Amino acid sequence: MTQSGDMPLHLQAKLLHVLESQTIRPVGSTESIPIEVRVITATNRAVGKLISEKRFREDLYWRISAYTSVITPLRERKEDIISLSLKFLDSLNQEYHTHKHFYPLTFLYLLSYPWPGNIRELKNAVERAFILTSSNEINEERLPKDILGVFKDRLYKYTHDYDGIVDQAEAVLLNIATTAQNTDSTKKIAEFLNITYPQALYLKEKYLL
Repeated sequence: MTQSGDMPLHLQAKLLHVLESQTIRPVGSTESIPIEVRVITATNRAVGKLISEKRFREDLYWRISAYTSVITPLRERKEDIISLSLKFLDSLNQEYHTHKHFYPLTFLYLLSYPWPGNIRELKNAVERAFILTSSNEINEERLPKDILGVFKDRLYKYTHDYDGIVDQAEAVLLNIATTAQNTDSTKKIAEFLNITYPQALYLKEKYLL
């Protein structure tokens, strides 16, 4: 299937004709057949720029853009990352009759990665971690190196104690903030994590000082 933004101009002209006339002519036939169709198109290209460059027909654009919806990249809708990860993992568990689950702090790594490959990259990361994990618990060490490369060395040991996991989460969040900004400025940490200055200072005193 060709994305609408990648369609050659001669095919764009044929598609426009089909939409305007609501007819098609089968190969080898001399007669057109009436049809009733609804067209759904998608592209990751900047269509406005393609039109200005004469690579996409403006008349076709206005014909197919009666209703448009912009799907934001995964990095701009972090709230979907955990639910999608769990969905992908659940599908794998059902397919292979397993009961694997994520170690809680693995989600912090998933949430902090920019996901340039969007949902497809996230799905591949979950599948990789699933395949490489022999036990039922999947931790961040089984994630792709690109994700792990965002952070410094891990600052915690695995635990299933509630207080221990909370401490680990704080340490990882602080690690994320200092690594992403390449600074341990209390003000910068507070801004990055959207917390107060005293809260950021508390984290620094607890884990860095």
